Amino acid sequence: VRVRPTPVRRYEWSVKDAVFKVMKQAASKASANFTLPYSVRQLYYQVRPLIQEYTNKELNYAYFTPPLVTDYEETYGPLQGLIYEPRGHLIEPHRDIEVPLGTVDVAGYEIPDYEYDKILYIEKEGFRQIFAAVKLGQRYDMALMTAKGFATRAAKQLLDHATTKDITILAAHDADISGYEIVRTLESETRTTRGMYIDVIDLGLTVKEALDMGLQAEGVV
Repeated sequence: VRVRPTPVRRYEWSVKDAVFKVMKQAASKASANFTLPYSVRQLYYQVRPLIQEYTNKELNYAYFTPPLVTDYEETYGPLQGLIYEPRGHLIEPHRDIEVPLGTVDVAGYEIPDYEYDKILYIEKEGFRQIFAAVKLGQRYDMALMTAKGFATRAAKQLLDHATTKDITILAAHDADISGYEIVRTLESETRTTRGMYIDVIDLGLTVKEALDMGLQAEGVV
């Protein structure tokens, strides 16, 4: 009787372990052996096929960044040449200059003297047209920093640098849990912005103020 040998089962790595295993190799491929800058998405496209040697599981982009990239950089240090794509803008009040809030643009931006002494961070990009119409920045010598929710690393790096030039940081946000969290993470250090503590003046409504004004509450979905 011929007995078929039992196949040796290959150890199945976790997605996180597999990503960490190939991250440096993927970064080298994405950057032409670390001679060019590369984005998180470009890194993801290199990581995805490489992990198949260690796991059959799929790598979701939302799991790759920020969770896994942040974990990796916390463990092994910053990935050489990695840049983060812009999310939001800094708009100067008088020179009509817009700075995309990405790694490269913020690194190359020098805060000008006598252009503004305040920066208003607001979590909605749509307000920029309203503020431009009423010339809010020009009237108060205030730059506008628009974003899509939580501040990016690049945005916080710019704000952190601005505080060394005695620029006042203001923040406006929705009167909900996410809005309050946006301000909290703006002024406190986070996993991606260690050592950054920014003095922020919160202009957002408190729950008590909203109730005193008789504003209609919205249910939580």
